[in-house]
Amino acid sequence: MSPGTATWSNSIPEESAPWTYNRLVIDLDNDSPRSAPAQLAALRTWARAALDLDATITVMVTELTCMEPGCPPLETVVAVMLPQGASWQFKRHKPAADFDADDRARLVEAWRRR
Repeated sequence: MSPGTATWSNSIPEESAPWTYNRLVIDLDNDSPRSAPAQLAALRTWARAALDLDATITVMVTELTCMEPGCPPLETVVAVMLPQGASWQFKRHKPAADFDADDRARLVEAWRRR
């Protein structure tokens, strides 16, 4: 497996039949540019304020490696976990550290249109 790859398997090894299992393999030796934890925290704090969310709402900012052909190598996801199990996501194909005023305006606009 090359650096930064992940695979998902629903295969059933001969020795475990008739039991089934799922397996996710992630290679953490990823050379994609990552934002510093402080940059992720700053974007999360900004999103909470910009979307006018109170402290009871969970906001997560994560950077994910894209494995699809032709996909940019890194995607930032801002996720808001709403009451009763609902959630909302905003995605950009760039590191969180590269979020600019345009990205932030798009995030707020997408939130308003939800």
